Amino acid sequence: EQNTWLGTVNDGLFRFNPDKEYFANIDHMHRVNGEKGDGTTLSFIQLTDGTVLPGIWGDGIYRYDKDWNEIPLNIKDIPNNNNYSAWSMYPSRDSNIIWMSLQPTIGKYDQAKNTIVFFDPPKLESRTVRQIVEDRNGNLWIGMHNRGLFKWTASKGVKNFDDGLEKIRFI
Repeated sequence: EQNTWLGTVNDGLFRFNPDKEYFANIDHMHRVNGEKGDGTTLSFIQLTDGTVLPGIWGDGIYRYDKDWNEIPLNIKDIPNNNNYSAWSMYPSRDSNIIWMSLQPTIGKYDQAKNTIVFFDPPKLESRTVRQIVEDRNGNLWIGMHNRGLFKWTASKGVKNFDDGLEKIRFI
């Protein structure tokens, strides 16, 4: 659709379509108090079913349908009243897994099974994971708040996530 997406500090998520020259602001309603949410949009991703997950700082992860109606999150193991701050979301090579950098953990969301697994390795010291990306070999690169860069090697961490994790040291 050639859209440009903008996350703002307190005005939600904006979508701009240069061909139509209009902005659309998509607010979220806070699940607990029913009022307009005031958290900052940190990340968002479109899923294979066409819905969009935005990660809102302090307010949690939300879900929107194709017409931008807020719908229940409906991910097993994440309560609908969650307040997970998803700093970044990244699709895996297989387009099924969505990696989420959360505060203070990592989430592996399986879209096909609609389940999420959380990883909180001791090496990350339960600190905020700001960025997560998967490289072409299936390894993860993890940017930490005030803790530096880590690499998770998929082949080493298959059975135990922690075994694949190492801090990158710069000389």
